[in-house]
Amino acid sequence: MGPDFVRQSASTWALPGLVLASMFSSHCAECGAGGRLAVQGPTPFVRCLAAEPMPDRSWKLGELAFERSARSLTIAGLPADLTIAAFEGPSLTAGPTAVALSVVAAQKPHLALLVGGVGDDAQAAEATLAALAEAPFPTLVLSGGRDTRADVSAALEGLSAKAADRVIGIDAVRTVRIGDEVLLPIPGSADGRYARTDGSCGFTLSDLQTASGIIGSPVEGQRRWLLSWNAPGRGGPLGVARTAAGVDLGSDSLAEFARRVGAAGGIHAWPRVRPSGAIAAGGTKRLERGAVSLDAQLTVPVLGGPPVDEASGGQVDPGFAIFNLGPAGMGVVGVFSRPPGAVAAPPAARVSGDGGVPN
Repeated sequence: MGPDFVRQSASTWALPGLVLASMFSSHCAECGAGGRLAVQGPTPFVRCLAAEPMPDRSWKLGELAFERSARSLTIAGLPADLTIAAFEGPSLTAGPTAVALSVVAAQKPHLALLVGGVGDDAQAAEATLAALAEAPFPTLVLSGGRDTRADVSAALEGLSAKAADRVIGIDAVRTVRIGDEVLLPIPGSADGRYARTDGSCGFTLSDLQTASGIIGSPVEGQRRWLLSWNAPGRGGPLGVARTAAGVDLGSDSLAEFARRVGAAGGIHAWPRVRPSGAIAAGGTKRLERGAVSLDAQLTVPVLGGPPVDEASGGQVDPGFAIFNLGPAGMGVVGVFSRPPGAVAAPPAARVSGDGGVPN
């Protein structure tokens, strides 16, 4: 494991992005060998970030109003100070249990973020989304480096109309606007480096360039937050992707993307090299509970399954993070471990916290 193989220069970044021309296919014909989204090489993967956007749509969920237009999702009706639950999905197990989601719901989040780990096969992905559809809060679903575009797309398309109002895929969305808070979703892993299979989600430098052009420069009054399964690199000694030994496992190109679009803070799930929690000031200090920062970066735990091994040799129990977003920035309420019985039955062996062995 390691940071990006090649450090990209500013001149390389300035190259034009790829032209997107093919139409979205419900069976993901673009994902197979020779498809527009498929990338071959040492670590084959599918460019989920470059997928065609879902059809434009407007709908209501109680007092909330959703509008999806092109590559933007706008959510109206939420308070200026948001409470958000964030977690990675269980991947190996058949979705989070009702008990687990009830523990999350007890924290009364306005919104939830599923940061990868949708499911390692079609059945697991369907179970995860079906469970989330029963939760009392809406959930935005971002694919991780373990997830395949085909499985996630099929699971989303298989939702009932009622469930689709509550469980919303954001892989092809560039901005999620919630008042002055703007989430910038980036699915998968950098260059598919830790993709689980040849069909798993990833992104290229060109994909990030294209996304940067769509998002544009920072807008006064907006607070932008990178939402990615793969954490960016370039962090300080306490960076979200820096090991205790000082090795930066984050994506350099993703860090450059975040800098250019003005997303100083973010929410991430991998690599799991430090205990779940938040850091600030570019990875030079921990964000203590109750503190608020405009550049906070949060690493979220896994919602279900067995304990996850950390690179440091320790383990992280299943759980979830609760944080607030508001005019002053991000403030972490807490990272919660669920009580016994709140997790799905674990498999025989523990699982690694990374995206799996590079394919």
